[in-house]
Amino acid sequence: MNDSTTPRAFLGLTDKQLAYLVVRIGLGTNLFFHGVVRLPKLQGFVQGMEKAFADSLLPGFLITPMAHAIPVVELIVGLMLLLGAKTRAALLATAALMLVLITGCCFIENWGPINSQMVILALAALLIAHSHLNRFSLTRDTPC
Repeated sequence: MNDSTTPRAFLGLTDKQLAYLVVRIGLGTNLFFHGVVRLPKLQGFVQGMEKAFADSLLPGFLITPMAHAIPVVELIVGLMLLLGAKTRAALLATAALMLVLITGCCFIENWGPINSQMVILALAALLIAHSHLNRFSLTRDTPC
């Protein structure tokens, strides 16, 4: 009798471990390709962010460096999640990034993206909470 704790043939993972892997790779793919498509047109992305935040309460000296950093962070964190490299740190960075993006959207009253950012934040939190299921990865995480 197989249940979610019994290893199955696919990669020797339990159903729960396989589910963790699928969500981790999905989240990593999302973040990685956000970074990949933005980096070649980074200047346009930065200018768009500066324009969007021009009338907000946030000072410009914060917007420009954040706009430069966001695609780089997305690419690196996404790759880490895809590979399963330092997964816990990558998930914490993902959560921090989502909190920054949610805050930014609130400042400019752009409520639309917040739903998807909240989903990503929730997925990162769930993966952190169930990190014991992260078996198919490049590195083994140890508690910080």
